Amino acid sequence: MDDLQIRREALDSPVASQLIEERQAEFVARYGGRDESSTAAADFAPPAGDFLVLYRDGRPGPAAGSAASSRPWSS
Repeated sequence: MDDLQIRREALDSPVASQLIEERQAEFVARYGGRDESSTAAADFAPPAGDFLVLYRDGRPGPAAGSAASSRPWSS
């Protein structure tokens, strides 16, 4: 059975930075440019934000983040 853990990571940690760079490389390959969204580490820090990484057998994998924002959202 796989060992699965969800861990909170600071957005500017080495693990999170590597995962974000991998995501940016995918954006470049798919869309021709980097995602220019703000990724200020403080916005992803508790209590208003968070960045979580799923570890499988001790290796980081999928991640998800929620950031604080002062801008109202609308579509």
